[in-house]
Amino acid sequence: MQAHEHTLVTWLKTHSPADWHQVAIDWNWDAGLDVLAWIASQPECDRATAQHLILNGGADYFVRFADRDAVMAQAPYNVEPFDLLLPTITRWNAGFYHRSEIASSDPDDLAQKERRYREAEADCIGAGQSLPWQLDEQVFQGLVGRVFSYEYAEGWPPEVAADLSARAISF
Repeated sequence: MQAHEHTLVTWLKTHSPADWHQVAIDWNWDAGLDVLAWIASQPECDRATAQHLILNGGADYFVRFADRDAVMAQAPYNVEPFDLLLPTITRWNAGFYHRSEIASSDPDDLAQKERRYREAEADCIGAGQSLPWQLDEQVFQGLVGRVFSYEYAEGWPPEVAADLSARAISF
């Protein structure tokens, strides 16, 4: 984890799962995934946050890879999202995410995401491939709760961005 990510995780540790969700929905995935991995590993991570990470992390793309070794062999530049998805999906399937106070990020898009995932899953099963995971139907269900809109530029809370700028730390 780089210094700027460490600063953000330090901030997240003193803030609520709602703040974690705001960071997650605004996060620029090209900036690295360590912050998102930290959020997803927290017992208080909201189901909507985990759902967002799973459905926007490319579960429909990565289902074609039986495991991390397959990703490394065929698409090594994509291993970081796989490394975020696998434990997040494993936790989801195990019932790890209990907190449910936040609404799904894009409830209108859930049916389309499920269709794309189920088609990719069926293609893999039809080809006799092993799957790295299976998603239950609950991950595609709309969650009710607090609704968030995008407000953190690239996922950085303004006070964290200001602190990093003041210390001349690029992010």
